[in-house]
Amino acid sequence: MRHRMWKRLTPLLVLTTVFAVTAYSGELEYGLSVAAMEGDVNKVADLLKKGADPNFTNGRGVTVLLEVAGAGLNQVVQVLLENGAKINFQDKRGMTPLMEAASKGRLETVKILLDKGADVNLKSTTGATALAFAQLRGNAQVVELLKAKGAQ
Repeated sequence: MRHRMWKRLTPLLVLTTVFAVTAYSGELEYGLSVAAMEGDVNKVADLLKKGADPNFTNGRGVTVLLEVAGAGLNQVVQVLLENGAKINFQDKRGMTPLMEAASKGRLETVKILLDKGADVNLKSTTGATALAFAQLRGNAQVVELLKAKGAQ
């Protein structure tokens, strides 16, 4: 009975292991992703000092900065940017951290990204800009800020 159970579980364990290895570049990057999404600024800073790559992409082709910008985790956004995270990185859909923040109405995050030099007129694969995403979601304050910074 045990032998049959292991025989069925083995392919699942192999798939899980392969996904975990391909989804993250390494242990530091996995820890960075988890700490960032938990908003643990000290842990994020520590992992970056230990050599975690702030620009690694997960299995979906997304960086940590893109995820935390959408979540409005402003202190983590700051730490990542101070440690070399690419502010204008575009994922497979062409989404940038600014687009993610704008689409979710994260006004303070949008301000941080703009102050650090985010390009307001980059386009996603569908041709949409951060301004278009903010307008679509009805984020009036974000729309006004983006227009004031030259968004078209």
